[in-house]
Amino acid sequence: MRKVRVIFVVAISAFFAGCPVRSLQPLFSEKDLTYNPALVGKWADGEDIYSFSRANENEYAILLTEQKPTDSTTNARAEVDTITFVGRLGRLGKNWFLDTYPARETGDFHLLPTHIIAKVRLEGDTLTLASLEGDWLKKMLKAGHLRTECTLVDGDVILTGPTKEIQQMVRKYADDENAFPGPEKFVRVK
Repeated sequence: MRKVRVIFVVAISAFFAGCPVRSLQPLFSEKDLTYNPALVGKWADGEDIYSFSRANENEYAILLTEQKPTDSTTNARAEVDTITFVGRLGRLGKNWFLDTYPARETGDFHLLPTHIIAKVRLEGDTLTLASLEGDWLKKMLKAGHLRTECTLVDGDVILTGPTKEIQQMVRKYADDENAFPGPEKFVRVK
């Protein structure tokens, strides 16, 4: 039952946040990874809380706590569900990116963890994240502007090319607001 609930939450989150591109390969190789202790902590956008903790030398454990109002008169919030991700930070050109994928808590080989790529900006107690947009990528592929290996699964783009190829594409379009639209802002929870 928990698996069904997690898959449902991920699907709903992706629907409301746009349709991020997923990748079978990571954005970074081990040598590209870095660790920034300033990311550690809790970050909230009013509805969700992302808790970053250090998992190992160059990885974060990221716990997403999705919330909703429980009382419309007081706007009190209660936890609905939590999902754990692994996050890996790296720099391409002048920009920082976070590659996240679901942690394999269940060990179920039927669930393939795909990577989500987000452009990251950290300024004091404000964190902004902008995911690589699936609709943009589909338009670019259809117009013949990209030669990145990918496939469509139920209308969603899945990058299938090697890490180096994905890095080249992300670096090239890092400053394109259509590729990384509408960054979500999170504030550090103290």
